[in-house]
Amino acid sequence: TMSPSPMDVVRRFMKLMEPLDYDNALKLVSPDCTYINPPPIGEVRGPAGVRAVLEPFFAPTKENEFKVLRAAQDG
Repeated sequence: TMSPSPMDVVRRFMKLMEPLDYDNALKLVSPDCTYINPPPIGEVRGPAGVRAVLEPFFAPTKENEFKVLRAAQDG
C-alpha cells in the first residue's frame, strides 16, 4: 500500500481539528515537526509543542471549519 502524501496528512489533521480532536490529530504530527507561530510564541516542536500552542488558541471555540483555498506540495 502507498503511504499518504504530505498533503493527505495535512488535510486529515485539519479534518480532525474541526471538532477539536487533539488526541487523534496530534498522532499525525511527527516528533521532529517544527511549528512556527508569529511572536511572541515562535517555534515549537513535536506533538506536545503543537498542542501547547493550539489548545489555548482554540479554547474559546467548540468547533472549527477549515477551507483550503490554495495548496501546494513539494516532496
